Amino acid sequence: MQTVAIKIKIAHIKRRISSNIIQKYESRFLNQVFPLGTRRRYIYELGLTGGKILANEGGAKFLWAAQKKLLKKSPYRDILAINSIIGSANLTQILLEDELIGKIVFPLNGLSEIKIFMTKSMSANSDLILTVSQSMNGPIIREIKITSDSILNNDFTSFSFKPIKDSAGKTFFFSLKSLRKPFAAVWYDSNSNSTKIRLFRKNKSISGCIGFQAHAKLEVKDPYEIWMIENEPTIEELEVIKEKCLLFKYRPKISIIIPVWNTEEQWLMLAIESVLNQVYDNWEICIADGGSTQPHTKKILDYYTKKDPRIKVKFLTDNRGIALNSNEALALTTGEFIAFLDHDDELAPFALFEVVRSINENLDVQFVYSDSDKITTNGLRFDPFFKPDWSPDYLLSQNYLCHLIVVQKDLLNKVGWFREGYDGSQDYDLFLRITEQTNKIMHIAKILYKTSSFNALSRLMNLLSLNILFI
Repeated sequence: MQTVAIKIKIAHIKRRISSNIIQKYESRFLNQVFPLGTRRRYIYELGLTGGKILANEGGAKFLWAAQKKLLKKSPYRDILAINSIIGSANLTQILLEDELIGKIVFPLNGLSEIKIFMTKSMSANSDLILTVSQSMNGPIIREIKITSDSILNNDFTSFSFKPIKDSAGKTFFFSLKSLRKPFAAVWYDSNSNSTKIRLFRKNKSISGCIGFQAHAKLEVKDPYEIWMIENEPTIEELEVIKEKCLLFKYRPKISIIIPVWNTEEQWLMLAIESVLNQVYDNWEICIADGGSTQPHTKKILDYYTKKDPRIKVKFLTDNRGIALNSNEALALTTGEFIAFLDHDDELAPFALFEVVRSINENLDVQFVYSDSDKITTNGLRFDPFFKPDWSPDYLLSQNYLCHLIVVQKDLLNKVGWFREGYDGSQDYDLFLRITEQTNKIMHIAKILYKTSSFNALSRLMNLLSLNILFI
């Protein structure tokens, strides 16, 4: 019996090791060579599935499954892209005797439906017509008529139409009007305004807001695309957030350290630009170049130091390793908080805003970390890492914190910065020492950091070459 039990345990261990190998293969290597959402990935998965069926169930089953797979259409999803809600107090009605015009900037391709919060002024109202154009008096590109039976009382009435494929980032005007008496009406709040929609009557702008929604019909290959659309701010919303940044009572300077050595030109520029694109403006970049031998590195760094005075660079004569190079960058900092950015990764444009907002909500916080994902050379994001809130046990088992990390500088000075000899695990060593000194730790449950898939793959190859890949 003991022999059988031992064999079962060995089988479980082998299965667990195999599973871990497959997970690392998928998350680090596979997504680099066959990025999610690409035709290469689709062909790879099709061939993998076909091979399994052919090996296990024979040729007839394979042909049936292949025909079913090839005939299957890509799924389309309805996405709520604009959502303007009005309160229940102080509402009045706008009778649609004259047309009501709205102006929006739609963030996605596939604009396919407009919904307006309406009321029936009588038990029976006339039919409605809604038109869509790209200028106030321009040609109509969509026209929708609905009968009075389709008008919902005290609810969103739907106007669906053929999707406008290339609608992302474009301005649209909609016009809504009753065709005859008795007129339907739209609920209207004159005391509130929305940045998402601007209203007009008789070709004149009016203040106030209506209940309004705009939907897109998108072909979705990866559920993470849906998550990003539904949870991350649009370009217009980023402009609003930029104004909010000026209203913080506490506006600490965030010093972002970047150790650099022979970074690929594309990745280095993207990393720096991701900081320049922050909606929060009180930051500085502190870069230490470890004696890069590639000529483009110095040219890029010189260009950016001239472009923005908030960017500081120290050129070292030799490469002292990532730990000591990072300490050289730390020596340049003057901010109250320190953020860590690898030379080939990117920050979300709202990353520092979320950090400073969290600090303002918890003024004693000393250590902040966020969720993260990966990004390919063509900008495709994948493999999101939604982390738990602060978990000391999890940290002792692995460095789940990773990026984005922001630390109070006084605390960093107390624990002694990075230690020589810990290259490759310098972050883990630092985080363990920091978390011994404080429990004022906050998790921001948002994707604020994008690790380049090139970065992830190169790290894997380095570990393989050193024969220190831990499963």
